[in-house]
Amino acid sequence: MGVRELIKSATYLVDSAGNKKAVQVDWSVWEELLVALEEQEADQRWEELLTNHPEVLERLAAEADIEVRAGRVTELVPEKM
Repeated sequence: MGVRELIKSATYLVDSAGNKKAVQVDWSVWEELLVALEEQEADQRWEELLTNHPEVLERLAAEADIEVRAGRVTELVPEKM
């Protein structure tokens, strides 16, 4: 479910003046939101690591090159996943 669908599935709780005060979502939506937030956090950590420590990216590239040369890498084809 994409962000737009998640937002559409929300129920807003309002005060007596009609101001939004809270959001209610189904448990399955909540779990999807948690996964998305965890993935975003992991992406941010990788971005920070690679930005502040370019040697890490160089090491990862060298390790990948070794794996390719050794024939231990399988090409990922999205259509076959």
